[in-house]
Amino acid sequence: MKINTIFIVSTNRSDYGLLQILIKKIDFLTRYKLKVIRLINNELSFIDKTIKVEWDEEIIPYSSSSFDNQKSLSGLLEIGKVFADLLLKYEPKLIIVLGDRYELLQIISQALISNIKIAHISGGEITLGAIDDKIRNMVSFASSIHFVAHKEAKDRLGLLLGKRESHNIHEVGEPGLEEIKNTNLKSNYELSEIYKLDLTDKFILSTFHPETNNRNFKNDAETFFNTLLKIDNRYPLLISFGNNDPIGFDLNKLMKDTLSKRSNTYICNSFGQVNFWSLLSYAHLIIGNSSCGLVEAPFLGCWTIDVGNRQNGRIFGKTVKRVAINQREINDALLYFLNKKRSEVRSSPYGNGITSNLIIKVIDNFFKNESY
Repeated sequence: MKINTIFIVSTNRSDYGLLQILIKKIDFLTRYKLKVIRLINNELSFIDKTIKVEWDEEIIPYSSSSFDNQKSLSGLLEIGKVFADLLLKYEPKLIIVLGDRYELLQIISQALISNIKIAHISGGEITLGAIDDKIRNMVSFASSIHFVAHKEAKDRLGLLLGKRESHNIHEVGEPGLEEIKNTNLKSNYELSEIYKLDLTDKFILSTFHPETNNRNFKNDAETFFNTLLKIDNRYPLLISFGNNDPIGFDLNKLMKDTLSKRSNTYICNSFGQVNFWSLLSYAHLIIGNSSCGLVEAPFLGCWTIDVGNRQNGRIFGKTVKRVAINQREINDALLYFLNKKRSEVRSSPYGNGITSNLIIKVIDNFFKNESY
Protein backbone atom coordinates (compact mmCIF):
# COMPACT_ATOMS: atom_id res chain seq x y z
CA MET A 1 0.00 0.00 0.00
CA LYS A 2 1.31 3.42 -0.95
CA ILE A 3 1.83 5.74 2.02
CA ASN A 4 0.80 9.33 1.34
CA THR A 5 2.59 12.23 3.00
CA ILE A 6 0.49 14.84 4.78
CA PHE A 7 1.68 18.25 5.95
CA ILE A 8 -0.01 19.92 8.91
CA VAL A 9 1.05 23.57 9.02
CA SER A 10 1.02 25.60 12.23
CA THR A 11 1.47 29.35 11.86
CA ASN A 12 1.52 30.45 15.52
CA ARG A 13 1.43 29.42 19.17
CA SER A 14 -2.36 29.17 19.39
CA ASP A 15 -3.13 27.02 16.36
CA TYR A 16 -0.25 24.68 17.30
CA GLY A 17 -2.17 23.78 20.44
CA LEU A 18 -5.51 23.57 18.65
CA LEU A 19 -4.04 21.14 16.10
CA GLN A 20 -2.56 18.78 18.68
CA ILE A 21 -5.35 16.19 18.68
CA LEU A 22 -5.29 15.92 14.89
CA ILE A 23 -1.48 15.74 14.80
CA LYS A 24 -1.46 12.90 17.32
CA LYS A 25 -4.22 10.93 15.59
CA ILE A 26 -2.73 11.17 12.08
CA ASP A 27 0.79 10.48 13.33
CA PHE A 28 -0.50 7.23 14.85
CA LEU A 29 -1.90 6.02 11.50
CA THR A 30 0.52 3.87 9.53
CA ARG A 31 -1.28 4.61 6.26
CA TYR A 32 0.01 8.19 6.34
CA LYS A 33 3.40 9.82 6.79
CA LEU A 34 2.93 13.01 8.77
CA LYS A 35 5.20 16.03 8.68
CA VAL A 36 4.33 18.99 10.93
CA ILE A 37 5.53 22.31 9.55
CA ARG A 38 5.81 24.83 12.35
CA LEU A 39 6.33 28.53 11.72
CA ILE A 40 8.16 30.29 14.57
CA ASN A 41 8.07 34.08 14.78
CA ASN A 42 11.57 35.41 15.54
CA GLU A 43 10.13 38.37 17.43
CA LEU A 44 8.21 36.18 19.87
CA SER A 45 10.59 33.19 19.67
CA PHE A 46 8.48 31.13 22.04
CA ILE A 47 8.71 27.34 22.07
CA ASP A 48 5.81 25.79 23.98
CA LYS A 49 7.45 23.47 26.51
CA THR A 50 4.04 22.31 27.80
CA ILE A 51 3.58 20.25 24.61
CA LYS A 52 5.61 17.05 24.26
CA VAL A 53 6.65 16.69 20.62
CA GLU A 54 6.61 13.04 19.51
CA TRP A 55 6.19 13.52 15.76
CA ASP A 56 8.37 14.70 12.86
CA GLU A 57 8.59 18.48 12.74
CA GLU A 58 10.25 21.02 10.52
CA ILE A 59 10.58 24.52 11.98
CA ILE A 60 10.56 27.62 9.77
CA PRO A 61 11.78 30.74 11.61
CA TYR A 62 10.65 34.05 10.14
CA SER A 63 10.59 37.77 10.84
CA SER A 64 7.56 39.91 11.61
CA SER A 65 6.72 43.20 13.25
CA SER A 66 3.62 45.10 14.29
CA PHE A 67 5.23 48.40 13.25
CA ASP A 68 7.79 47.54 10.52
CA ASN A 69 6.14 46.33 7.30
CA GLN A 70 9.50 45.69 5.65
CA LYS A 71 10.31 43.12 8.32
CA SER A 72 6.94 41.41 7.90
CA LEU A 73 7.29 41.30 4.11
CA SER A 74 10.80 39.88 4.46
CA GLY A 75 9.35 37.28 6.80
CA LEU A 76 6.94 36.10 4.13
CA LEU A 77 9.86 35.61 1.75
CA GLU A 78 11.70 33.64 4.44
CA ILE A 79 8.68 31.35 4.87
CA GLY A 80 8.32 30.92 1.12
CA LYS A 81 11.93 29.95 0.51
CA VAL A 82 12.06 27.25 3.19
CA PHE A 83 8.58 25.91 2.49
CA ALA A 84 9.37 25.51 -1.21
CA ASP A 85 12.36 23.35 -0.30
CA LEU A 86 10.17 21.23 2.00
CA LEU A 87 7.58 20.69 -0.73
CA LEU A 88 10.25 19.44 -3.11
CA LYS A 89 11.88 17.27 -0.46
CA TYR A 90 8.80 15.50 0.96
CA GLU A 91 6.24 15.78 -1.88
CA PRO A 92 3.09 15.92 0.26
CA LYS A 93 -0.25 14.96 -1.26
CA LEU A 94 -2.32 17.01 1.19
CA ILE A 95 -1.63 20.13 3.25
CA ILE A 96 -3.81 20.81 6.30
CA VAL A 97 -4.02 24.40 7.57
CA LEU A 98 -6.10 26.10 10.23
CA GLY A 99 -7.53 29.59 10.44
CA ASP A 100 -6.66 32.89 8.91
CA ARG A 101 -3.10 34.04 9.63
CA TYR A 102 -1.40 36.10 6.90
CA GLU A 103 1.56 33.69 7.00
CA LEU A 104 -0.68 31.13 5.28
CA LEU A 105 -0.57 33.14 2.04
CA GLN A 106 2.86 31.73 1.19
CA ILE A 107 1.72 28.21 2.05
CA ILE A 108 -1.43 28.18 -0.07
CA SER A 109 0.13 29.92 -3.06
CA GLN A 110 2.94 27.36 -3.29
CA ALA A 111 0.49 24.50 -2.79
CA LEU A 112 -1.64 25.79 -5.66
CA ILE A 113 1.35 26.16 -7.97
CA SER A 114 2.48 22.63 -7.04
CA ASN A 115 -1.02 21.19 -7.55
CA ILE A 116 -1.17 19.97 -3.95
CA LYS A 117 -4.62 19.81 -2.35
CA ILE A 118 -5.36 21.91 0.73
CA ALA A 119 -7.68 21.07 3.62
CA HIS A 120 -8.78 24.14 5.57
CA ILE A 121 -10.00 24.07 9.17
CA SER A 122 -12.16 26.89 10.60
CA GLY A 123 -13.34 28.49 7.38
CA GLY A 124 -16.66 30.30 7.13
CA GLU A 125 -16.07 32.46 10.20
CA ILE A 126 -16.23 36.25 10.32
CA THR A 127 -13.81 38.59 12.11
CA LEU A 128 -14.64 42.03 10.75
CA GLY A 129 -12.08 43.83 12.89
CA ALA A 130 -9.02 42.25 11.28
CA ILE A 131 -7.48 41.47 7.89
CA ASP A 132 -7.80 37.84 8.96
CA ASP A 133 -11.31 37.90 7.52
CA LYS A 134 -10.07 38.38 3.95
CA ILE A 135 -7.18 35.97 4.39
CA ARG A 136 -9.50 33.27 5.71
CA ASN A 137 -11.65 33.56 2.61
CA MET A 138 -8.59 33.46 0.35
CA VAL A 139 -7.50 30.22 2.03
CA SER A 140 -11.01 28.80 1.60
CA PHE A 141 -11.03 29.61 -2.12
CA ALA A 142 -7.68 27.84 -2.48
CA SER A 143 -8.79 24.73 -0.58
CA SER A 144 -10.41 21.50 -1.77
CA ILE A 145 -11.61 20.24 1.63
CA HIS A 146 -13.27 22.42 4.26
CA PHE A 147 -13.77 21.64 7.95
CA VAL A 148 -16.02 24.16 9.71
CA ALA A 149 -17.02 24.50 13.35
CA HIS A 150 -20.78 25.05 13.18
CA LYS A 151 -23.79 25.23 10.88
CA GLU A 152 -23.68 29.01 10.45
CA ALA A 153 -20.09 28.77 9.20
CA LYS A 154 -21.06 25.91 6.87
CA ASP A 155 -23.93 27.89 5.38
CA ARG A 156 -21.82 31.02 5.00
CA LEU A 157 -18.97 29.17 3.32
CA GLY A 158 -21.44 27.45 1.01
CA LEU A 159 -22.69 30.83 -0.17
CA LEU A 160 -19.13 32.05 -0.64
CA LEU A 161 -17.88 29.05 -2.63
CA GLY A 162 -21.07 28.15 -4.49
CA LYS A 163 -23.07 24.94 -4.88
CA ARG A 164 -20.30 23.08 -6.72
CA GLU A 165 -18.21 23.05 -3.53
CA SER A 166 -20.98 22.45 -0.98
CA HIS A 167 -20.29 18.69 -0.80
CA ASN A 168 -16.71 19.43 0.27
CA ILE A 169 -17.76 21.43 3.34
CA HIS A 170 -17.92 19.34 6.53
CA GLU A 171 -19.23 20.50 9.92
CA VAL A 172 -16.89 18.97 12.54
CA GLY A 173 -16.47 21.49 15.38
CA GLU A 174 -13.25 23.09 16.58
CA PRO A 175 -10.42 20.54 17.12
CA GLY A 176 -9.02 22.42 20.12
CA LEU A 177 -12.04 21.47 22.22
CA GLU A 178 -11.26 17.79 21.77
CA GLU A 179 -7.66 18.32 22.81
CA ILE A 180 -8.87 20.09 25.97
CA LYS A 181 -10.99 17.03 26.84
CA ASN A 182 -7.92 14.81 26.44
CA THR A 183 -5.49 17.01 28.37
CA ASN A 184 -4.57 16.63 32.05
CA LEU A 185 -4.93 20.22 33.19
CA LYS A 186 -2.94 21.62 36.09
CA SER A 187 -4.49 22.48 39.45
CA ASN A 188 -4.89 26.05 40.67
CA TYR A 189 -2.27 25.27 43.35
CA GLU A 190 0.24 24.24 40.67
CA LEU A 191 -0.59 27.37 38.68
CA SER A 192 -0.16 29.55 41.77
CA GLU A 193 3.32 28.11 42.19
CA ILE A 194 4.23 28.62 38.52
CA TYR A 195 3.09 32.26 38.35
CA LYS A 196 3.84 33.25 41.98
CA LEU A 197 0.31 34.58 42.43
CA ASP A 198 -2.58 33.36 44.58
CA LEU A 199 -4.86 31.78 41.98
CA THR A 200 -7.06 29.89 44.45
CA ASP A 201 -9.70 32.65 44.38
CA LYS A 202 -11.07 34.93 41.63
CA PHE A 203 -8.50 35.98 39.04
CA ILE A 204 -8.57 37.50 35.55
CA LEU A 205 -6.95 36.39 32.29
CA SER A 206 -6.34 38.64 29.31
CA THR A 207 -5.15 38.39 25.71
CA PHE A 208 -5.33 41.40 23.40
CA HIS A 209 -4.52 41.26 19.68
CA PRO A 210 -4.30 44.00 17.02
CA GLU A 211 -7.41 45.24 15.23
CA THR A 212 -5.81 45.66 11.83
CA ASN A 213 -8.90 47.33 10.34
CA ASN A 214 -9.13 49.98 13.08
CA ARG A 215 -7.33 53.27 12.35
CA ASN A 216 -7.94 54.39 15.94
CA PHE A 217 -6.54 51.21 17.45
CA LYS A 218 -3.58 52.81 19.22
CA ASN A 219 -5.94 55.02 21.23
CA ASP A 220 -8.18 52.03 21.89
CA ALA A 221 -5.21 49.95 23.06
CA GLU A 222 -4.14 52.70 25.44
CA THR A 223 -7.70 52.88 26.80
CA PHE A 224 -7.85 49.11 27.24
CA PHE A 225 -4.54 48.76 29.08
CA ASN A 226 -5.17 51.80 31.26
CA THR A 227 -8.54 50.35 32.23
CA LEU A 228 -6.90 47.04 33.19
CA LEU A 229 -4.31 49.00 35.18
CA LYS A 230 -7.09 50.35 37.41
CA ILE A 231 -8.75 46.99 38.17
CA ASP A 232 -8.86 46.33 41.92
CA ASN A 233 -5.44 44.91 42.85
CA ARG A 234 -6.97 42.16 44.96
CA TYR A 235 -7.74 40.35 41.68
CA PRO A 236 -4.65 38.77 40.12
CA LEU A 237 -4.30 39.63 36.42
CA LEU A 238 -2.39 37.42 33.97
CA ILE A 239 -1.87 38.68 30.43
CA SER A 240 0.08 37.40 27.42
CA PHE A 241 1.45 39.22 24.39
CA GLY A 242 -0.70 39.75 21.31
CA ASN A 243 0.09 38.73 17.73
CA ASN A 244 2.62 40.68 15.68
CA ASP A 245 0.12 41.94 13.10
CA PRO A 246 0.87 45.15 11.14
CA ILE A 247 -0.69 48.10 13.02
CA GLY A 248 2.04 50.77 13.01
CA PHE A 249 3.09 50.57 16.69
CA ASP A 250 4.44 48.08 19.22
CA LEU A 251 1.35 46.76 20.99
CA ASN A 252 3.25 44.48 23.36
CA LYS A 253 5.61 47.25 24.48
CA LEU A 254 2.60 49.43 25.24
CA MET A 255 1.07 46.58 27.22
CA LYS A 256 4.24 45.98 29.21
CA ASP A 257 4.95 49.67 29.87
CA THR A 258 1.42 50.20 31.17
CA LEU A 259 0.65 47.05 33.14
CA SER A 260 4.09 46.66 34.73
CA LYS A 261 2.90 49.48 37.02
CA ARG A 262 0.17 47.24 38.43
CA SER A 263 0.84 44.92 41.37
CA ASN A 264 -0.54 41.35 41.47
CA THR A 265 0.05 41.09 37.71
CA TYR A 266 1.89 38.60 35.49
CA ILE A 267 2.90 39.56 31.93
CA CYS A 268 4.41 37.04 29.53
CA ASN A 269 5.13 36.24 25.91
CA SER A 270 2.91 33.15 26.08
CA PHE A 271 1.60 30.85 28.81
CA GLY A 272 1.99 27.69 26.76
CA GLN A 273 -1.07 25.76 25.64
CA VAL A 274 -1.53 23.42 28.61
CA ASN A 275 -0.91 26.19 31.14
CA PHE A 276 -3.30 28.51 29.30
CA TRP A 277 -6.12 25.97 29.21
CA SER A 278 -5.45 25.20 32.87
CA LEU A 279 -5.69 28.90 33.70
CA LEU A 280 -8.95 29.15 31.72
CA SER A 281 -10.36 26.25 33.73
CA TYR A 282 -9.99 28.27 36.96
CA ALA A 283 -10.09 31.93 35.86
CA HIS A 284 -13.22 33.84 36.78
CA LEU A 285 -13.15 35.70 33.48
CA ILE A 286 -11.05 36.42 30.42
CA ILE A 287 -11.01 39.90 28.92
CA GLY A 288 -9.65 40.92 25.52
CA ASN A 289 -10.34 40.14 21.88
CA SER A 290 -9.02 36.63 21.33
CA SER A 291 -11.22 33.96 19.77
CA CYS A 292 -10.45 31.72 22.75
CA GLY A 293 -12.93 33.80 24.75
CA LEU A 294 -15.68 32.71 22.36
CA VAL A 295 -14.55 29.14 21.65
CA GLU A 296 -12.64 27.58 24.56
CA ALA A 297 -13.54 29.75 27.58
CA PRO A 298 -17.23 28.66 27.67
CA PHE A 299 -16.09 25.02 27.43
CA LEU A 300 -14.07 25.53 30.64
CA GLY A 301 -16.56 27.58 32.65
CA CYS A 302 -14.87 30.97 32.23
CA TRP A 303 -16.83 34.18 31.66
CA THR A 304 -15.70 36.33 28.70
CA ILE A 305 -15.60 40.08 28.12
CA ASP A 306 -14.94 40.46 24.40
CA VAL A 307 -13.84 44.03 23.67
CA GLY A 308 -13.79 46.03 20.44
CA ASN A 309 -14.43 44.87 16.89
CA ARG A 310 -11.86 42.16 16.22
CA GLN A 311 -14.35 39.31 16.66
CA ASN A 312 -17.32 41.12 15.12
CA GLY A 313 -19.48 38.67 13.17
CA ARG A 314 -18.57 35.51 15.10
CA ILE A 315 -21.20 33.58 17.01
CA PHE A 316 -20.99 33.53 20.81
CA GLY A 317 -22.85 32.01 23.73
CA LYS A 318 -24.45 33.27 26.93
CA THR A 319 -21.15 33.33 28.85
CA VAL A 320 -19.86 36.16 26.64
CA LYS A 321 -20.49 39.89 27.00
CA ARG A 322 -19.36 42.05 24.07
CA VAL A 323 -18.44 45.69 24.80
CA ALA A 324 -16.83 48.66 23.09
CA ILE A 325 -13.32 49.70 24.09
CA ASN A 326 -14.19 52.43 26.54
CA GLN A 327 -13.59 52.58 30.25
CA ARG A 328 -17.24 52.74 31.34
CA GLU A 329 -18.43 49.73 29.31
CA ILE A 330 -15.46 47.62 30.32
CA ASN A 331 -15.83 48.51 34.02
CA ASP A 332 -19.57 47.77 33.92
CA ALA A 333 -18.87 44.34 32.42
CA LEU A 334 -16.14 43.63 34.98
CA LEU A 335 -18.47 44.58 37.83
CA TYR A 336 -21.24 42.40 36.35
CA PHE A 337 -19.10 39.25 36.15
CA LEU A 338 -17.02 39.75 39.30
CA ASN A 339 -20.23 39.92 41.32
CA LYS A 340 -21.36 36.55 39.92
CA LYS A 341 -20.27 33.04 40.75
CA ARG A 342 -18.05 31.30 38.21
CA SER A 343 -19.98 30.14 35.16
CA GLU A 344 -21.65 26.72 35.42
CA VAL A 345 -21.75 26.40 31.62
CA ARG A 346 -19.40 23.76 30.20
CA SER A 347 -20.30 23.92 26.51
CA SER A 348 -19.27 25.90 23.45
CA PRO A 349 -21.19 26.92 20.32
CA TYR A 350 -18.10 25.72 18.42
CA GLY A 351 -18.59 22.01 18.97
CA ASN A 352 -18.74 19.23 21.52
CA GLY A 353 -15.12 18.10 21.53
CA ILE A 354 -15.52 15.27 19.01
CA THR A 355 -13.70 16.37 15.86
CA SER A 356 -10.56 14.47 14.88
CA ASN A 357 -12.20 11.20 13.79
CA LEU A 358 -14.65 13.14 11.60
CA ILE A 359 -11.74 14.92 9.91
CA ILE A 360 -9.76 11.71 9.41
CA LYS A 361 -12.77 9.98 7.87
CA VAL A 362 -13.04 12.76 5.27
CA ILE A 363 -9.29 12.59 4.59
CA ASP A 364 -9.48 8.81 4.11
CA ASN A 365 -12.30 9.26 1.59
CA PHE A 366 -10.31 11.97 -0.17
CA PHE A 367 -7.37 9.62 -0.77
CA LYS A 368 -9.67 6.79 -1.87
CA ASN A 369 -11.15 9.05 -4.54
CA GLU A 370 -7.83 10.55 -5.69
CA SER A 371 -5.32 8.69 -7.84
CA TYR A 372 -1.61 9.41 -7.42
